[in-house]
Amino acid sequence: FQDSDGPDYRVVYDGSGDLDGTSVDWLAITDKNNEAICRLAVNSQTGQVMCREYVDETPQGEGTVREVYEKLTDIQGVKLPSQLAVVMMGKKAATANFTEILVNPALEAGAFEKPQ
Repeated sequence: FQDSDGPDYRVVYDGSGDLDGTSVDWLAITDKNNEAICRLAVNSQTGQVMCREYVDETPQGEGTVREVYEKLTDIQGVKLPSQLAVVMMGKKAATANFTEILVNPALEAGAFEKPQ
């Protein structure tokens, strides 16, 4: 999404629905050819992004992958996911737990310099 503010991407409303018992609005992010890159489920009440859904290769072949943000943690006033579930073709495939989230950490000088 480096160029997400450029004219080659659009965000369009893609309907309402239910995600694990929560009412959501779906937003589709499309490219310049109007092909869907992914969809985001946004909580209809809070506006919080609850999941990202896209089509990709899975161990069972091409199918829908859904990254569900299960636990949200308030970090300096911003709610960030501290647990993520990956659902492939309707079956939970993995869970990731984030034990440390740093916002604007101090970096060593030259951390982003091109390697020699």
